[in-house]
Amino acid sequence: SSGNRAGVCRLARTRHGHAQPRAPASMVAPPKAMLLSLAAAVGVHLLDARILNAGHRTSMDPSTKKYWLEKVSQEADCLFHAPLSVRKDRDIMLVAVKKWWYNLKYADDTLKADRDVVLQAAGVDIGGNRCLSFADAELRNDRPFVLAMVKRWGRHLEYAHPRFRKDPEVALTAVQTHGPAMKFVDKALLADREFALQAVLRCEMRQSCFGDDITYVPFGYLDAGLGSNRSFILEVVRQRGELLERVRHGLNADREIVLAAIDNRGSLDFADKHLRRDGPLVLHAIKRNYHNFRAADPLLKQDRHFVLQALQIDGRVLRYTGGFRADAEIVLAAIAQEKSMSAEIYGWVAGQTFPTEAFNAADPKLLSDPSFVARAAEVDACTLHNAHPEHRRNPSLVLRAVKADAQALWYAAEELMVNRSFILQAVRQNKFALGYAAGLGIVNGHDHEICLAAMRQDSDWFFSDVPSWFGMSWRQLRRS
Repeated sequence: SSGNRAGVCRLARTRHGHAQPRAPASMVAPPKAMLLSLAAAVGVHLLDARILNAGHRTSMDPSTKKYWLEKVSQEADCLFHAPLSVRKDRDIMLVAVKKWWYNLKYADDTLKADRDVVLQAAGVDIGGNRCLSFADAELRNDRPFVLAMVKRWGRHLEYAHPRFRKDPEVALTAVQTHGPAMKFVDKALLADREFALQAVLRCEMRQSCFGDDITYVPFGYLDAGLGSNRSFILEVVRQRGELLERVRHGLNADREIVLAAIDNRGSLDFADKHLRRDGPLVLHAIKRNYHNFRAADPLLKQDRHFVLQALQIDGRVLRYTGGFRADAEIVLAAIAQEKSMSAEIYGWVAGQTFPTEAFNAADPKLLSDPSFVARAAEVDACTLHNAHPEHRRNPSLVLRAVKADAQALWYAAEELMVNRSFILQAVRQNKFALGYAAGLGIVNGHDHEICLAAMRQDSDWFFSDVPSWFGMSWRQLRRS
């Protein structure tokens, strides 16, 4: 009306601070033009104003499309009141569902039947994605499409056509990508022993979402006869021992089942309490994984004889032995075993520093005792590498370690390494110290006194092995 037009003109005049020409009385603005004029007068972006009034359209101009492409890429939930033209635009919806799968709900029905759009939505927020529930019914009944969806996330089986719950391939694929999807598999299919075995062996056990009871996977969804069947459970844990964690009906107290699980990456933590008091079984479990010592009964862990047996299997057990970490003999036994195990695993390589987890796990009071550190370095020179700097600066301690193993020279403090008198004493203690000193560039073939100290211990060895350390022939070394 003319009153509305006058109001718009007054508002525009106020905004710009000076009088604006009035619209001719004969000019009657259509509703759309009035909306745009009012939006411009109060500061609304002209493009936004056009969008607000575009609900009746089924197509849009390039500038509007660009606006919406930017908007949906930045805001996840901006399509609730979006115009139909936006919800029908394939390019915009592809970007929108990539930002948030739930935007598929607002898509036009034609796009809910578009495979690419739905698959794009399926790749977002896997842990809670239910986009298939918004897809067209024909897609949810399309086997290749449903198979592709459950490969993304097995929970899509819930929203697929019910016939796929009886399809072995689709069901197995769903369980493989999401263990709790077993609850959507047909009960008759889960009662089949062969299918149930494959489902249990393939099921994914880590990923869950709201409403899933992950502890119920996989045996809780099986037919009652299979879930409590001893031979079936034994067959499962022989191939996938970690499923001992989910064994039900007291079968985790079965010694044969527990041993079979432990032999296949199972953990003693999930065995029944009375089996964790079984010394031979616990020792067998430690052979498979030293962390199993943690699950042993407290009475076993307080038994010094049992602890020594465990340490003879794997010295790294020391970290779990509590007060025994302050027992020097037990710690030294652990260090000796770890050195032996490292040599067996890695082979002997001159100068290689092996792990010293047992030494590091010892009680701090022991590690501050020079006498203990010297004994530890005699057992394994590599322990000196992790000793306190004060011990590495102690000449008598390092020389004692060098006498047992010349490699200890490598871990001496720098001030000892540059001390010629100390190097001479080290070579006198152990002829092989000459090789480590030569390797560090501390000694050369022209240092007669140090070379003679080594040669006097074994002249044949000296002229056979030592020349190559200095890049000389044995004749050159002899003349030197």
